[in-house]
Amino acid sequence: MSACTLVKTQKIDHLTVVLNIDMLDATTRKMFYMHDDTSMICRINNTVVYRQSVEFTQYNQNALKNGRMEFSDDKSSIDERTNIHRFFIYKLGSEFGLVFEPQSPQSKGTRFKVDSLLKENPVFAGGTTEQDDRNKLLSKKVTKNGKVIEKYVNPGVADINFPDTTTFEFDKHWKSEIDYSLSKTLDKSSGQKLTRVNLSFKPVLQQTLTGGPSLPKRSIDMRILNKAISKSDLDEIMSVLSRFKKNEGSLNQ
Repeated sequence: MSACTLVKTQKIDHLTVVLNIDMLDATTRKMFYMHDDTSMICRINNTVVYRQSVEFTQYNQNALKNGRMEFSDDKSSIDERTNIHRFFIYKLGSEFGLVFEPQSPQSKGTRFKVDSLLKENPVFAGGTTEQDDRNKLLSKKVTKNGKVIEKYVNPGVADINFPDTTTFEFDKHWKSEIDYSLSKTLDKSSGQKLTRVNLSFKPVLQQTLTGGPSLPKRSIDMRILNKAISKSDLDEIMSVLSRFKKNEGSLNQ
């Protein structure tokens, strides 16, 4: 059966999760930034597909230092930086699934435990965002397309582990066949779909941290999108789904 036929005969429900995060590396004590980290969650009949973006960097000869390759962000040593995709696939109700790595396009997949994946990956599992009792409502507005944006501030003492400002975006018109939520608690209490969470942290001066570095303004932003799927995405998903069907017998071995 061709990929084209599969697209016509099988319904693909999907949504996209986008994560932007500024974090402090606990080891190096330096900031690192993960922006536009995009995952896709799909369901085709009784099969679930998680597509995870993996950054791939192609280095050139300028990265060779004393006969050894040194990986860095030096633009002169980088020919290309792009995202490739890792796929986790399993059938609803199954204990195990198969993961297909982008660097091994011909592999039969590696078995993974579904429960373990969801525990280790909050993006795939869905968020557990809660309203902090210390937060105070700063503003609330309704956009032209009916979305509700609520902004809260934390009047307490500055703490690097707690955001100073929290913004929630709700959409009462949200529709998706995928049972996914950033916060089931807030979905229920608001009667709308929470589609975006933004946590903003003020800059922290070095002297306020015990021996630690100064921190710039930081944010964590997570949102879900319900946009049309492209033909290239469809082709990629159906191709890896075909590989899963050919090799799913290995899950019972």
